Amino acid sequence: MSSSNGRVANKPEIKLDTKGDFIEQMANVKFENMNILRGATSDDIKQKAQKLCCEYLAGAWLGITADQMILSRISGGFTNQLHYCGLPDSIKTISDESREIALRLYGPKHFGTWDEVSERFTDSVGTIIMSEMKIGPKIYGVFLEGEIQEYYIVSKS
Repeated sequence: MSSSNGRVANKPEIKLDTKGDFIEQMANVKFENMNILRGATSDDIKQKAQKLCCEYLAGAWLGITADQMILSRISGGFTNQLHYCGLPDSIKTISDESREIALRLYGPKHFGTWDEVSERFTDSVGTIIMSEMKIGPKIYGVFLEGEIQEYYIVSKS
Protein backbone atom coordinates (compact mmCIF):
# COMPACT_ATOMS: atom_id res chain seq x y z
CA MET A 1 0.00 0.00 0.00
CA SER A 2 0.95 3.63 -0.17
CA SER A 3 1.67 6.07 2.56
CA SER A 4 -0.07 9.42 2.56
CA ASN A 5 2.96 11.02 0.95
CA GLY A 6 2.48 8.98 -2.23
CA ARG A 7 5.60 6.81 -1.90
CA VAL A 8 5.49 3.29 -3.25
CA ALA A 9 5.40 0.62 -0.57
CA ASN A 10 6.61 -2.95 -1.08
CA LYS A 11 8.38 -1.89 -4.23
CA PRO A 12 9.98 -4.84 -6.00
CA GLU A 13 13.62 -4.42 -6.79
CA ILE A 14 14.38 -4.02 -10.48
CA LYS A 15 17.89 -4.75 -11.65
CA LEU A 16 18.74 -3.87 -15.22
CA ASP A 17 21.69 -5.40 -16.95
CA THR A 18 23.33 -2.45 -18.68
CA LYS A 19 24.98 -4.79 -21.18
CA GLY A 20 21.74 -6.44 -22.31
CA ASP A 21 18.88 -5.26 -24.50
CA PHE A 22 16.66 -2.77 -22.65
CA ILE A 23 13.47 -3.98 -24.37
CA GLU A 24 14.14 -7.58 -23.30
CA GLN A 25 14.84 -6.44 -19.75
CA MET A 26 11.62 -4.43 -19.57
CA ALA A 27 9.66 -7.41 -20.91
CA ASN A 28 10.79 -9.35 -17.84
CA VAL A 29 9.66 -6.74 -15.29
CA LYS A 30 6.65 -8.01 -13.32
CA PHE A 31 4.49 -4.88 -13.29
CA GLU A 32 1.57 -6.76 -11.72
CA ASN A 33 3.68 -7.05 -8.55
CA MET A 34 3.98 -3.27 -8.24
CA ASN A 35 1.49 -1.26 -6.25
CA ILE A 36 1.95 2.32 -7.36
CA LEU A 37 -0.23 4.91 -5.68
CA ARG A 38 0.46 8.60 -6.06
CA GLY A 39 -1.15 11.34 -4.05
CA ALA A 40 -2.99 11.06 -0.78
CA THR A 41 -6.52 9.70 -0.74
CA SER A 42 -8.84 12.09 1.06
CA ASP A 43 -10.41 10.94 4.31
CA ASP A 44 -13.92 11.54 2.98
CA ILE A 45 -13.47 9.68 -0.32
CA LYS A 46 -16.34 7.25 0.41
CA GLN A 47 -18.75 10.10 1.03
CA LYS A 48 -17.63 11.93 -2.13
CA ALA A 49 -17.85 8.75 -4.23
CA GLN A 50 -21.30 7.86 -2.88
CA LYS A 51 -22.60 11.37 -3.55
CA LEU A 52 -21.26 11.35 -7.13
CA CYS A 53 -22.66 7.86 -7.81
CA CYS A 54 -26.08 8.97 -6.54
CA GLU A 55 -25.99 12.08 -8.70
CA TYR A 56 -24.79 10.48 -11.93
CA LEU A 57 -26.01 6.87 -11.74
CA ALA A 58 -29.24 7.05 -9.66
CA GLY A 59 -31.14 3.76 -9.41
CA ALA A 60 -29.91 1.49 -6.62
CA TRP A 61 -27.07 3.91 -5.90
CA LEU A 62 -29.63 6.27 -4.35
CA GLY A 63 -30.51 3.68 -1.72
CA ILE A 64 -27.07 2.94 -0.29
CA THR A 65 -24.97 4.74 2.24
CA ALA A 66 -21.27 5.50 1.89
CA ASP A 67 -20.56 2.70 4.38
CA GLN A 68 -22.44 0.16 2.24
CA MET A 69 -20.62 1.07 -0.97
CA ILE A 70 -17.66 -1.05 -1.97
CA LEU A 71 -14.71 1.26 -2.64
CA SER A 72 -11.08 0.56 -3.36
CA ARG A 73 -8.32 2.59 -4.90
CA ILE A 74 -6.84 1.21 -8.09
CA SER A 75 -3.09 1.62 -8.41
CA GLY A 76 -1.34 3.51 -11.15
CA GLY A 77 -1.83 6.88 -12.75
CA PHE A 78 0.64 9.74 -12.87
CA THR A 79 -1.74 12.57 -12.10
CA ASN A 80 -5.20 11.09 -11.56
CA GLN A 81 -6.58 8.80 -8.88
CA LEU A 82 -8.75 5.89 -9.96
CA HIS A 83 -11.20 4.22 -7.60
CA TYR A 84 -13.40 1.16 -7.99
CA CYS A 85 -16.95 1.70 -6.70
CA GLY A 86 -19.44 -1.14 -6.47
CA LEU A 87 -22.85 -2.03 -5.13
CA PRO A 88 -22.87 -4.75 -2.47
CA ASP A 89 -24.25 -8.13 -3.64
CA SER A 90 -27.25 -7.68 -1.32
CA ILE A 91 -28.45 -4.63 -3.29
CA LYS A 92 -30.51 -5.27 -6.43
CA THR A 93 -30.38 -2.86 -9.36
CA ILE A 94 -33.56 -0.91 -10.08
CA SER A 95 -33.10 -0.18 -13.75
CA ASP A 96 -30.13 -0.52 -16.09
CA GLU A 97 -27.63 1.24 -13.80
CA SER A 98 -24.20 -0.29 -13.58
CA ARG A 99 -23.31 -2.32 -10.46
CA GLU A 100 -19.70 -1.19 -10.62
CA ILE A 101 -17.92 1.86 -11.97
CA ALA A 102 -14.52 3.51 -12.07
CA LEU A 103 -14.28 6.93 -10.47
CA ARG A 104 -11.46 9.04 -11.87
CA LEU A 105 -10.46 12.06 -9.82
CA TYR A 106 -8.19 14.51 -11.54
CA GLY A 107 -4.88 15.43 -9.98
CA PRO A 108 -2.54 18.26 -10.92
CA LYS A 109 -1.09 18.28 -14.41
CA HIS A 110 2.68 18.12 -14.53
CA PHE A 111 3.38 19.26 -18.05
CA GLY A 112 3.68 22.99 -17.43
CA THR A 113 0.61 23.78 -19.49
CA TRP A 114 -0.52 27.35 -19.70
CA ASP A 115 -4.23 26.61 -19.22
CA GLU A 116 -5.08 23.54 -17.16
CA VAL A 117 -8.86 24.13 -17.42
CA SER A 118 -8.75 24.10 -21.23
CA GLU A 119 -6.54 21.03 -21.22
CA ARG A 120 -8.93 19.17 -18.87
CA PHE A 121 -11.82 20.16 -21.13
CA THR A 122 -9.96 18.79 -24.14
CA ASP A 123 -9.21 15.56 -22.24
CA SER A 124 -12.89 15.19 -21.35
CA VAL A 125 -14.08 15.81 -24.90
CA GLY A 126 -11.63 13.20 -26.19
CA THR A 127 -12.78 10.70 -23.56
CA ILE A 128 -16.45 11.27 -24.44
CA ILE A 129 -15.77 10.88 -28.17
CA MET A 130 -13.90 7.59 -27.58
CA SER A 131 -16.78 6.40 -25.38
CA GLU A 132 -19.37 7.24 -28.03
CA MET A 133 -17.28 5.45 -30.69
CA LYS A 134 -17.05 2.43 -28.34
CA ILE A 135 -13.24 2.50 -28.32
CA GLY A 136 -13.04 3.54 -24.68
CA PRO A 137 -14.99 2.98 -21.49
CA LYS A 138 -18.59 4.20 -21.34
CA ILE A 139 -18.78 7.59 -19.64
CA TYR A 140 -21.59 7.97 -17.10
CA GLY A 141 -20.71 11.48 -15.96
CA VAL A 142 -18.14 14.24 -16.28
CA PHE A 143 -17.70 16.86 -13.58
CA LEU A 144 -15.13 19.52 -12.76
CA GLU A 145 -12.97 17.25 -10.57
CA GLY A 146 -13.17 14.08 -12.68
CA GLU A 147 -15.43 11.53 -14.33
CA ILE A 148 -17.43 8.38 -13.70
CA GLN A 149 -16.85 5.67 -16.24
CA GLU A 150 -17.49 2.03 -16.95
CA TYR A 151 -15.41 -0.36 -14.91
CA TYR A 152 -13.93 -3.29 -16.76
CA ILE A 153 -11.13 -5.75 -16.23
CA VAL A 154 -8.56 -6.04 -18.96
CA SER A 155 -7.62 -9.65 -19.52
CA LYS A 156 -4.01 -10.62 -19.98
CA SER A 157 -3.71 -12.73 -23.09
